Amino acid sequence: MQAGIPHATRARMSNLSISIFVPAHNEEGNIERVVRNALTFLDAHADASRSEVIVVDDGSCDRTAEICTKLATTDPRVRLVSHPKNRGYGGAIKTGLSSARYDYVFFTDSDGQFDVNDLEAFLPHIDEKTIVVGRRVQRQDSFHRKLNAFCWGTLVRTLFGLTVKDIDCAFKIFPRQPLCDLVYHSEGALISTELLVRAKQRGYRIVQLPVRHLPRHVGTSTGANPKVILRAFAELFRLYARIRKPLLLFVLVAVLFGSTAAKAREIKMIFWYPGEAGSTAEAQPVLDLFFEALNQDLKPDQMSGKYFNTVAGGKNYIAKEKPALGIVSFPAWVQYRKTFPAASSEWLATLPLPDGKSTHLYRLVGPSKELHENSILISSEPLSVEFLRTSLFANLPQRITVRESPQLLSQLRTIADGQDKAYAILTPMEATTLDQLSSPWAKKLITVETSKPIPSASVILVDPSLPQAERLQNLFLTFSLKDSNKEILNELRLVGFETLK
Repeated sequence: MQAGIPHATRARMSNLSISIFVPAHNEEGNIERVVRNALTFLDAHADASRSEVIVVDDGSCDRTAEICTKLATTDPRVRLVSHPKNRGYGGAIKTGLSSARYDYVFFTDSDGQFDVNDLEAFLPHIDEKTIVVGRRVQRQDSFHRKLNAFCWGTLVRTLFGLTVKDIDCAFKIFPRQPLCDLVYHSEGALISTELLVRAKQRGYRIVQLPVRHLPRHVGTSTGANPKVILRAFAELFRLYARIRKPLLLFVLVAVLFGSTAAKAREIKMIFWYPGEAGSTAEAQPVLDLFFEALNQDLKPDQMSGKYFNTVAGGKNYIAKEKPALGIVSFPAWVQYRKTFPAASSEWLATLPLPDGKSTHLYRLVGPSKELHENSILISSEPLSVEFLRTSLFANLPQRITVRESPQLLSQLRTIADGQDKAYAILTPMEATTLDQLSSPWAKKLITVETSKPIPSASVILVDPSLPQAERLQNLFLTFSLKDSNKEILNELRLVGFETLK
């Protein structure tokens, strides 16, 4: 795998001289894990005698310093540097810069939202005139933090001519000298901007690479604190005044933040497939990729949303979050139509795998060709008798019982062998799975009835007043045209979208 990496770079990757530092303020729930991850990285890539992990405790009032002191007693590479009082993020970064002793310096946050071991991918790009910075993918922050970051990044890039997409990403590596020896003025969140501006002034090449951004599980971020934001702007004014004419700064701030704040909006969406296998947690990473791809063309607005495979979960999300859009299975849309606002309507059709058609068929199978009164029908989806009669199967007996089973496919064998006196209602995906089975028992199942063609899941326009509706519709319809989006659609088990016929 390293055949294309120059010999000098390979040497640095296995014998790195590096100082890693993390600023920390009240991170007792995260700091030990972050430090141990950093030590694991050093074990794999650094010279043990020329590497260190520095924790800059910025006036914590919890057990952060105590935990780090214990870590330092077990591994001499761990150093604790403490501020008697909280100085702010920039102050902690400056202390880390001045405390670093080795050839390269890397810093990240102590909240556990980055994995230090991801730094391995950055190593082939480092040299004496390069600063390598991360760009967060699938950013695990609220809409408001993402909006603030977008506005702030646009302003800073405009003022200082930076081309860095994620200026404040706390995942940066660079040579210690001369950057660590400079005098920095920022005590707050502007420190990342000042570092990059000074690197650019000195002719450094800035390389940007994607890096994973993980959810914060413990503690609370202070990045969106109004005091932190105001402090950053005050420092921005001072930095710009030292470098360029300040009048343009006030004009840009007024235009950028005035217009963006007035127009920006978070658009929420629900994916609702009651009875489908899986869970919200398992599906969320794929949805995040889907939204990230859409948001590239939707800025400054942002989409986000959740997947639910239970009736209660979907109903609660719709009631509380009031999503503007939804992708909803046909049974859920018909049976729980009253869950949505009255003005909601079907907007686009989904084209599911494998055939990419907007209609499909359910199948009723069992041990015999005919259903009798009091027959039991089993389905993986929550289906009412009324829905079955009006939407799927016209020839059902008057008296039937419908049971929901999340393990329907595993029950098919007992139905085929006669151990379970029941019939199974197969979704199109389940019917395809059954057709692919070569087991003798699968051949015993008889098709009783095939449903009339029904629509695939629909994209529902829940909020008809959505200003971006036409723009979003076009983004959905053209989503599959980008090669990078096809893998995301495949994970969603879709080929694409089309207008309703």
